[in-house]
Amino acid sequence: MYKEIVKEQNYEQIVRDTFENDYELFEFYHYITGDKNKALNDTIHKIVNFKNEVPNANYEFFAVKKEDDVIGYFSIANKKILHSFGLHINSRTKQNLNDFIRLIKEQKVELCMLFSKNTRAINFLIKNGFVFQNEIEYESDKITILKN
Repeated sequence: MYKEIVKEQNYEQIVRDTFENDYELFEFYHYITGDKNKALNDTIHKIVNFKNEVPNANYEFFAVKKEDDVIGYFSIANKKILHSFGLHINSRTKQNLNDFIRLIKEQKVELCMLFSKNTRAINFLIKNGFVFQNEIEYESDKITILKN
């Protein structure tokens, strides 16, 4: 498994492909539940528009590949914040998950902020060494902050 930096025009398709069949995400863990297209569009919007909404932000989007097939992605803001991540549901084997977190940690990530409802992602990161730091209010929802 390896990673490569992706150009902005390719973000949308990679995110769509990563989460396309992850029905559990859209039913329980995404802060927009019950509407897969709306949730996907919102996730893509937050990734693509991050640079416009956060002045002077440094942003890198990585495609995660195995044997030249894209099986997921992660994005890093300001060289230390894990902004978004996902691994295709059919690629979530124990070995792939271990390789995936290794690729993320190679970037020297310090923080991750997730909607508190996304307990699956929060538990994944905690299981892999991240530590709960705080929970804050954000636009009538809650955000969990994890520290690596």
